[in-house]
Amino acid sequence: MTRLRLTLLAGVVFFALAAPAAAQSPSGTCNLTRTEGTKQTYACRYGPITVAPFQVLTKEIQLDMPKPDVDGFITNMETDVVDANGTPIPIRRLMLHHIVFANFGVPDRTCNNFTMWDSMTKFPAAAERFYAAGEERAKMALPDGYGYPLKRSDDWLVTYMFMNHRSRTDSAYIGYKVTVDTR
Repeated sequence: MTRLRLTLLAGVVFFALAAPAAAQSPSGTCNLTRTEGTKQTYACRYGPITVAPFQVLTKEIQLDMPKPDVDGFITNMETDVVDANGTPIPIRRLMLHHIVFANFGVPDRTCNNFTMWDSMTKFPAAAERFYAAGEERAKMALPDGYGYPLKRSDDWLVTYMFMNHRSRTDSAYIGYKVTVDTR
């Protein structure tokens, strides 16, 4: 890891540790589910994420998100809230209000700084945003010949907001499918 990446990581870890600790210890997986020519589709999952009754849970920086362990180009991506079996959870129960995936260590091309939830704290934009979705579940579907570069060595992070619409604690996973063209 280069000195720049270590310095950037130290800054991101500082902000991640400054956030309130969660009651769970989520982890993730990313498994190949289909191959069609040079395209490989992966089912990835991160969690469980526990959300208190009627809570709006924000995570400014979640490091070490699972990703496909392959070099290529992301051509399709989608995300949803799922249970332990991968079944989508209704929005009336838990809502993934928004999520942003970023490639850590690649400077963002659209701005120099990111602003945290408090609207005052800023830190260098040391992660390139490449996919985002809101409650509408926007899907990335790039035309043939186009893709977002992916390397095995990439480090993904996300920022997200979950909303629990019920009066009891609930848990779910962030599920996402990623299609990579390896040519």
